[in-house]
Amino acid sequence: MLRRAIVMLAALVMGASVTLTATAGAATYPGRSSSTLIPLPHLDYAYQLGLSSHGGLHVTDPRSGNVYKVSNGTISVGRDHYGCPIGIAYDASGNEFVTDGCTGRLYEFAAGASTATVLVRHLSQGGSNSILIKWGRIILANETAHTVLSFNMDGTNPTTLLAGGSGGVAPGFSPTGIASVGNRIAVNDGQSNTIYLCDEGCATMKTITGVAASNDAQTLATGAGGSLLEAAGRNVWQRVGGTWTKLLRAPGNLDVATIFTTGGSLYYVAESCGRSKIIMTNLDGSGSTILYKSPTLIPVDAPSQPRVC
Repeated sequence: MLRRAIVMLAALVMGASVTLTATAGAATYPGRSSSTLIPLPHLDYAYQLGLSSHGGLHVTDPRSGNVYKVSNGTISVGRDHYGCPIGIAYDASGNEFVTDGCTGRLYEFAAGASTATVLVRHLSQGGSNSILIKWGRIILANETAHTVLSFNMDGTNPTTLLAGGSGGVAPGFSPTGIASVGNRIAVNDGQSNTIYLCDEGCATMKTITGVAASNDAQTLATGAGGSLLEAAGRNVWQRVGGTWTKLLRAPGNLDVATIFTTGGSLYYVAESCGRSKIIMTNLDGSGSTILYKSPTLIPVDAPSQPRVC
């Protein structure tokens, strides 16, 4: 899948952290034409959104190696200590938990801290590693390892909740999205177009059919009334009473990269080819507000060498 391929590419080019190189007020990225200029800071590839009770809305960008803070229509570097930050979640105290696809680690930044604590090492590098806090534990979906894991909040006591080819889970299980739905978690299998719903410890499990197979967005969130939301292509879909209906469509020709809900609001990132918007709506899809819009790109590639997205 495209999202996994991009993260794995970032992992391959990482001898150290992926960093932006300033060039006349712009930046270039590893693996991208050096003649393509991008204003700084720039959200290039959003992966997961998280909302801290202390620090506001944040989004991970594994291409730039940054966790960006969204505020007043702009983004700023909240954390740049990561290689390829992918999953992000916050606990009630505002502590930040981030998975790094380049180092294969799970980090914790305690609220107000300037340095991170490594909670888990040796996760599969390049995996999606989307995370959430549920049941007083850290729940981690590792796409390339074909597993969903559960940890104590300090990273100890790892427990496998779902694994490909085991307990009724498809052999090629590739969890691309994870969400809390009532007292259960929902996990999207990007390979089989199946969503697994399971209770604490996944002692019991049921499956439902997702919206679209082989789509590189496929992230999940909780909708109004405990319904399930799924991002697929340019749309966000809602499942009520066993039926999927379109909740909203991203503006322009942008795709929905990731979705996140909290406090009666839906947040999503719409992006395509270096253009991105972070948008907030009500849970019913109404009342759209643009929280961030990427600056205009300044491509200077020769016509025979178009910018690679």
